[in-house]
Amino acid sequence: MMADHDIEYLVDEISKVIGIVESAKKVYDSKPTIEVLPEAFVEITKHLPLVNESLKIVSDVIQGVEFNDALYQSIESTTGSCEQKAARLNKIFRKCLPESKIPALDRYKKAIIQFGKDHMVEVLMKSLLEDVRKLAEPDAIKSATKVQLEKLSEAIEVVSKLEPSIRDDSNGNPATYVHHGSGPQNIHTGHGHINSVSGEGNQFVAERLEYNVGGR
Repeated sequence: MMADHDIEYLVDEISKVIGIVESAKKVYDSKPTIEVLPEAFVEITKHLPLVNESLKIVSDVIQGVEFNDALYQSIESTTGSCEQKAARLNKIFRKCLPESKIPALDRYKKAIIQFGKDHMVEVLMKSLLEDVRKLAEPDAIKSATKVQLEKLSEAIEVVSKLEPSIRDDSNGNPATYVHHGSGPQNIHTGHGHINSVSGEGNQFVAERLEYNVGGR
């Protein structure tokens, strides 16, 4: 058995996570408005306030809870996992969003190639929300976090359905397709033909064409 459960330590660790999440939100809010970003960036950022709101509630509630070893270790471990996910998200934001001559999407793709697809923003946010839900669901505090648990579950479902912020190319490498301006964008990945026509007129597609010029 543990001789002592340092609740103040847990509160401090949760406060660290809250600070990291706030930092990531500030980076996003200060990004240049002209930057074109995948929808996932916009959507996952909407859930950052929920993360911190839930963490603050958990932090308040655990200060009045009688801990056993298993509960203490679970909260300690999950808080550490939260901190790791929040720090990774903050790192991606800081690499991609501040003003630069290099477009944010190009920097994002480079970062994912460098760090791996588990650093894609929607992957990190889903995992972070799941960790926060785990913090809020122990029986000892569930009665005080019921509303938050419902909100977190809804947010996880929304994030789970987001389109990938970066799709793989035919070789399994991250590939982004961005269209600026007007007119069509024709993209072909994989094998086979692409047949496209822009504007007015007919399009004729055939495997074989024969021409008779100057005779019968």
